[in-house]
Order: sequence, then C-alpha cells, then structure tokens
Amino acid sequence: MSKKEIIEQAALNVFVTRGLYDAPMAFIAKEAGVPVGSIYTYFDSKEALINTLYLQFKQAMGYFIFSPVPPDLSIYAELKIYWTRAMQYGLAHQEGFFFAEQFSNSPMVQPVSRDTVRANFEKVYRLIDLGIQNGTFKPIDPDLLHHLIYTNITSMIKYLSLAKMTLDAELEDHLFQCCWDGICAR
Repeated sequence: MSKKEIIEQAALNVFVTRGLYDAPMAFIAKEAGVPVGSIYTYFDSKEALINTLYLQFKQAMGYFIFSPVPPDLSIYAELKIYWTRAMQYGLAHQEGFFFAEQFSNSPMVQPVSRDTVRANFEKVYRLIDLGIQNGTFKPIDPDLLHHLIYTNITSMIKYLSLAKMTLDAELEDHLFQCCWDGICAR
C-alpha cells in the first residue's frame, strides 16, 4: 500500500469513527503513522481529502451497481438489480459506505464532486424519469424519488450492520418490495 493509500485509509477510519469535527489532520497523520506534512503532500486540505475519498467510494460503488444488465428489462427488474447491487456493495464496504453517507449532504463536498457522482448514477435517474413519465412512479421530483430509494438502502445497510443480520434472498425481496411500494404510483 502506498503512503497516499495509507493516509486515505486512516482518514476514512477516523472520519467514520470520530466524525468530521473530531478528526484533525494531526490525528489522521497519527493514525496513518506519518508526519502531518505528508498528508499535505497529497492533499491541499481536509476538504480535498474528504472530496477525494467521497469520489473514490461513490465511483467504485457506481461501477459495481451499474455494471451491465440484460437489455429490455422492466423498470421493476432493472431497479431491483441496481438496488440489490447497492445493498451488496454497501454491506461489503461498510466503512466507505458510512463515510459517503455521512458526507453526502455535507458542505465539505464540492459541487464538482456532487456533479461527478450524479453523472455516475445517471442510469437510475434515467429509470426514475421513465417511471414518472409512464406512470409507474409517483409524480414527484426525480431527485426526491432518488433520495427515497437511497435512504431506504442506507437505512437498511445501517440496520443490518448493527443487528449483524445477513441479507438473504428472501429478506432482500421483502426489503426491495417495501422500497418499491413506497415509490410506486399504483
């Protein structure tokens, strides 16, 4: 692991366990086992470090979720695949997931980072737009529908993680159906 990667991993751990305001760069450096100046070799500021970690995680998650799906799926089937992959990724990468969730609405995340993430998740926005247009989904703002789906995923990952529960196929089906019922117009 490179020094930069060691710093990133230490920062991720510190941000998740201590939060933003209890995570001075000196503490991150101590966790990484490097001098504070080493952090500034790679990152101009704490904000730059946060944005780097946020983009790395969200892009990796996006690549996993939106790997190819069979063509001509129903909206239900395609959304279920994306939802299931997001659950799987979040459960497999909890530290990164909790970090990204913690900072998703933070002013520390720059607009360019948010725009990049949104572009990575364009497939789900396209699906939401299609579902609104054809009457499958409730006719509300697409960003709100996306947020309803995302908060369903994040709350389920948090709960399953804390309860030390496994996401088996039956539970997965039930949880997705609850999410679907919440956004469906019918």
